[in-house]
Amino acid sequence: MDLADASRKDSTMARGNGIVRKNFEERCEQLLAFKDEFGHCDVPRKFSADPSLGNWCRTMRGSYSKVQQGQTPHRNLTQDQIE
Repeated sequence: MDLADASRKDSTMARGNGIVRKNFEERCEQLLAFKDEFGHCDVPRKFSADPSLGNWCRTMRGSYSKVQQGQTPHRNLTQDQIE
């Protein structure tokens, strides 16, 4: 696995380690920057400046929705991440 593959894996999978937590926080910072620029958090799936941010948002919304429905999400979210 090369560094790019590892980075993608870390940003999309919850493993309970510092790397994933950091990537989650970095993504939240990117989302806040998007909101500052565009005034909303509805990142398009194919956002030209960073397509992976749109995918990440979609994944987080789907995971949160499953948690709200009492189901097990594809990507585990901690209570801190939900808040």
